[in-house]
Amino acid sequence: TGGPLGTFLEANLAIARMFGYDSVEEFKKIHTADLYQNPADRARFVGQALRDGFVKNKELRLRKKDGTPIWGSCTARVQYDETGDIRWLDGVIEDITERKRAEEEILRMNRELESRVAERTAELEEANRVLRAEVAERRQAEAALRKSEEQYSRLVNTMTEGVAIFDPEMRLTYANDAFCRMLGYDVSEVVGRHARHFHDRENYRVLEEQIERRKRGEAQSYEIAFVRKDGQRVDALVSPSPLLNADGSFAGSFAVVRDITRRKRTEDALRLSEERFRSIFENSAIGMYRMTPDGRILAANPALLAMLGYSSFDDFAARNLEGKGYEPGYPRADFKEKVERDGRVVGLESAWTTRDGRTLYVRESATAIRDKAGRTHAFRVGDLFHPDSFRTRLADVVAQKERILVRAVRTKTMPLGNMTGMTDEERDVLGRWIAQG
Repeated sequence: TGGPLGTFLEANLAIARMFGYDSVEEFKKIHTADLYQNPADRARFVGQALRDGFVKNKELRLRKKDGTPIWGSCTARVQYDETGDIRWLDGVIEDITERKRAEEEILRMNRELESRVAERTAELEEANRVLRAEVAERRQAEAALRKSEEQYSRLVNTMTEGVAIFDPEMRLTYANDAFCRMLGYDVSEVVGRHARHFHDRENYRVLEEQIERRKRGEAQSYEIAFVRKDGQRVDALVSPSPLLNADGSFAGSFAVVRDITRRKRTEDALRLSEERFRSIFENSAIGMYRMTPDGRILAANPALLAMLGYSSFDDFAARNLEGKGYEPGYPRADFKEKVERDGRVVGLESAWTTRDGRTLYVRESATAIRDKAGRTHAFRVGDLFHPDSFRTRLADVVAQKERILVRAVRTKTMPLGNMTGMTDEERDVLGRWIAQG
């Protein structure tokens, strides 16, 4: 919520973190203009809000606290008091940076596809020009035409992309082999069918909007989902071109169709994997961090910050582990040597210095992150565990029943989590301690 003078009256923690601020209080101290890459964008956004009373899903170029550019989808509504004066603007901002990057990649792929189609079209046009120049009489012209048609059909049917032609009523008049394979039909099953047969209701509405654009002569590429004969969904990138009669009237649409289902699934899987990793990293009860070989800290989770007494990652990142952070009796060189030599280290005992100068004895497990040439460019520390914080949990396990102690220690097997109330992270650490004797 922003006031008429550009100050923030209210904000939640999510928006503060979106822009790289550690707290709502810190975020509310800035001016709304500090969020914009271009002051003119803010002027237009505020002007539209004041003129219309609201703005919905306005895409703006914004920036974080450290200057990192991001894209945001902004929605705002103006609130007035009893006299008609502006009291404040209520707004919602969604980070759409990843979506914009994906759109840029799609545009790049569209340009590449359009270039390939243009090259092949140019080849066909040149072939037809040569044929027309060589045709001297009707019989030669007919023979040349048949030859041209055969070449065109062979070229189109050997394309890996689907090719489809629709008449003005949106009935399919031509489809190449790749298009039919994509949707699981024979050619005889698709020619003559209406376009709605290949889409669900939502995507058919997308197609209708695109056809209206073809009628206006527009030919922008777009994404749409087809429905295969077996009912499965096929995500596709369509590069269309309007077909016109001699008088310029709309005669149908020509389209090159590329199957992007695998790419879409890969993007979805990657996004899910990133979300899962972030959830584990942020919510783990065990300290985790990533650092470079020269001691610079790249990332750290909340558990580690709390363990070492830091209130924010920025404060912790200012600390270089090559210069400080380890007690003299536990030199950082030993840690680096083991990770560089073996690629990983498990349960290494070390001593850290907390922010207030206390000594914290811990066990570390880490993995070297190497490039293709085998050079280490970062260390990913899987856990930094403080034994004192585990003492109470271990005492509960031992005190519960003698047979659990016998099973866990003497037979070197883990107790069931539902018998001890232990978390997965705690069971992993106890398991490594048992294995190490």
